[in-house]
Parts: sequence; C-alpha cells; structure tokens
Amino acid sequence: MTSAGGRVREMSRELGFDRVAFTGPDAAVEDGNRLASWSEEGKSAGMVWLTRDPARRASPRSFLAEARSVITLAVSYQTGPLPPAPGAAYGRVARYAWGLDYHPAIEARLDRFKDRLRQEFGDVLARPSVDAQPFLERAFARRAGLGFVGKNTNLIIPGVGSTLFLANLVVNLDLPSDDVLPQGCGSCIHCAERCTTGALDTPFSLDARRCIAYHTIENREDIPPALRHRFGDWLFGCDDCQDVCPFNARPLESQWPEFSSDRGPGAWLALGDILQLRTPEAFKSRFAGTSLLRSKRSGLVRNACLVAVHRHAVDIVRDELIDTVRHDPEPLVRSHAAWALGRSGYSWARIVLESARGTETHLVVRNEIEQAIESSSLPPPPKGENKHDTL
Repeated sequence: MTSAGGRVREMSRELGFDRVAFTGPDAAVEDGNRLASWSEEGKSAGMVWLTRDPARRASPRSFLAEARSVITLAVSYQTGPLPPAPGAAYGRVARYAWGLDYHPAIEARLDRFKDRLRQEFGDVLARPSVDAQPFLERAFARRAGLGFVGKNTNLIIPGVGSTLFLANLVVNLDLPSDDVLPQGCGSCIHCAERCTTGALDTPFSLDARRCIAYHTIENREDIPPALRHRFGDWLFGCDDCQDVCPFNARPLESQWPEFSSDRGPGAWLALGDILQLRTPEAFKSRFAGTSLLRSKRSGLVRNACLVAVHRHAVDIVRDELIDTVRHDPEPLVRSHAAWALGRSGYSWARIVLESARGTETHLVVRNEIEQAIESSSLPPPPKGENKHDTL
C-alpha cells in the first residue's frame, strides 16, 4: 500500500511538477533572522514588502494555523538555449519571462493539487504560496532537501539546475520530512565573477542595490548613474549568475507549454518597439499575461534607453530616442533618453539635446541633458550640417 507521502509525490509528478520534498511546520527561525539582517543592511533596496514581519514569513503556522507539513515544489522554466539576437537594436529578456506569467500558471496547478489532496485524504486544509505571499519559499525548499541555496542565492537542485520556479503547499497532513542537502558550491565563485555590478560580492547575500534584475524590474526610479554602463543588453531581468553556474550546464527542460517563448515575449525584444510605447494602456496591451508587466511602462522604456547604448544601436533607433527625449510623458524616461543620447558619440545627438534643453521644464531632466551635452563623447556638429535636416 502506497504511503501518504508516496501518494503526494505521485500527484505532484502527475500535475507536472519536476521535484517535490517535504518538511515539518516548525518556524525557520535562522532564515527569518537572516532576512531581518539583510533588510537592516539595506540590501533589499526598495523591496520593502519582502522584509515586512520576517518572523511571520518564517512560520508555516502563521501562514496556516493548522499546518503540519510543508510540501515544497519546483518546476523548470528552461526552454532551450538562448537564441542569437535578431539584430543590434534588441534587448535581452530574462529566461523566466520568455513565456507567460508563471503566477497564474502555477497557481492553477496548485488549485488542482488541493482538489486531488481532498479527494485522496478527505477534509484537507492547504494554503498555496508562489512568491507573492508572505512565506519564505526558498527557506523551506532548502530545509526540505529540495535543493541547496547557492552563493548566487538561488535554490540549486543537483541534476536539475537553478532555472526553477518554486511553490509551496502548507497542509494539515502528516508527511515524512526529507533530508537537507549539503551545500554544493564549494570554492566556485563563477557567479560573483560574472556579476558586472558587484551584487554578489558577499557569497549567499545578494545586494539588490547593485543587482541588474532588481533595477530593470522592481526599481521605479532612476538607474544609479554609476551602474548604468554595466547593464549590458539586459532589458528585463538578468541571468548572468545562472548562465555561468556549473549546475546549469545540463538543465532540466521544462514540460510546461505556458513557459514556451512562443507564448510570450521570447528572449529578445526590439528596442524601437519598446521606445514607441507612450501610454500604460499600450504597454499593457503589448505584454498582457506576461511577467514584463512588473516593470511598468516607464521602467521598460527607461531600460531600453540604456540597452541602446550598450548594443551600439543609438543610431538605429535614432528617431525613437529623439521622440522619447522630447515627448515621453515621464521625466524618468526622458532623463534616461538624454543619457543615452549623451553617450552616443553622434553630432546629431548634441543638436537634439540642445533643442530639448530649450523646452524641458523638469529640473532632473534638464540636469541630465546638461550633463549629456557636456560629455566629451558628443562632438559639435560638423560645419555646414543642416540642423533642420537633422532634427
């Protein structure tokens, strides 16, 4: 006769989850303390919602009063190798966002999981978590032996990798706890060496203030000037620390059609298309049902300005950048368009910026324009150049 734990494992596989492990309902006190310390050090940047009431987040019984076990689950979002960029004027999207938004996809299967548990075991109480709830998913996944936490702070499953979505069901079932896995990074520091902004200078502690993924997705303000030149081609998110991880050399391929790149934005987006998004409505229509909505319109267009510089594509999206610095409704976006033009090295960019300086009323944007004009990378227009033709 199959045990309760065995039946739950079978259900998880039948529902498409790649790995499952169990742990008990005791609070993850050390993990809650680390979260509090991480926040106190300022490393959470603007993500204040992540650090509210760490003790509550670390307690399954705070999440579900009747908790007796935590079912931890992982599903791969690896859908094949990174395709080459279609051209210079394209920005890269983090792999987890190539397809549809994972939240509704996983939540739908967790709902089916709850139904299956009730059919099998009777009046089961189960509360799900998919990183939008006040629950330390990664902490319980580690404690359950689902994987170990790497120096890049991602959960790594040997033989599977780290390109994973995590989910949990806190239940009032007694399930056997699995063994904790040993930490497997050893002396490897590939992730820290690859991180261009130094966000992983302290192993096992991500400094979001310096993280490309944080700034391109969660940050609603300016990208810090000291970091802008280190962002490379990342338009949304960043996979650098995962791309170089040895545990991802042979990642487990995803079997979920929702995560396929043909269901969402894919790996690369045309910068010109992004720069032309002028309203939240146009942005939402373009990226409905995908994770890119998280960045908001202003964030994604801001990011596109930076990527145009790194991809040496300013001249390719010249008309779009000119229109952006002149007419985008958000000062945040206009200031980053000015920054991009200031680092282009084109004489026409100086003319555009000088014209914009005469009409810009926002102080921050004016300051950015002034700094861009003063940049040594902007030569004066050649003699005889027709300003009217350029503009």
